[in-house]
Amino acid sequence: MSINLTIDGSAYPYPSNASDDNWAAQQVAAMQALAAGVTESLTSPVWTAVSVFTNSWANSGGSDQAAGHTLLANGLVGVRGALTAGGGGPGASAFTLPSGRRPLTRFRIIQPAGASGTLAAAVLVDTDGTVVINAGVGSLATDIRAGTFLNFWFSIT
Repeated sequence: MSINLTIDGSAYPYPSNASDDNWAAQQVAAMQALAAGVTESLTSPVWTAVSVFTNSWANSGGSDQAAGHTLLANGLVGVRGALTAGGGGPGASAFTLPSGRRPLTRFRIIQPAGASGTLAAAVLVDTDGTVVINAGVGSLATDIRAGTFLNFWFSIT
């Protein structure tokens, strides 16, 4: 008897007990199929563009990468892109990740910022999906808002 593991829409038979014929060979074949599906997902992620920004944040444009997110088969969420012109003060969100791509607990990371990428901005991804870029105040805030570069991963499992 076996059960089917479904990965990226494909079903893979997986033996449910040791009384199956060739149980070890079936275990290996199932794990190889599983690994192949995960590897494909990891090497060819499908990115979804951020379509709604908040508090005056926007894509930098030009040759910079547009903001986007992806979900891999192993439960990792990736966020990338270059943003500019944020407002709303410290703690104001830039955009919100959709359900299914949100961390179980708050996730914080420091990311490159400023027009040349030589400054740092604190980024928070909250459990409700809001992505907050803390740009600080005064001239530092102006420099950071000239360009914040997102490139990070977190787990949703």
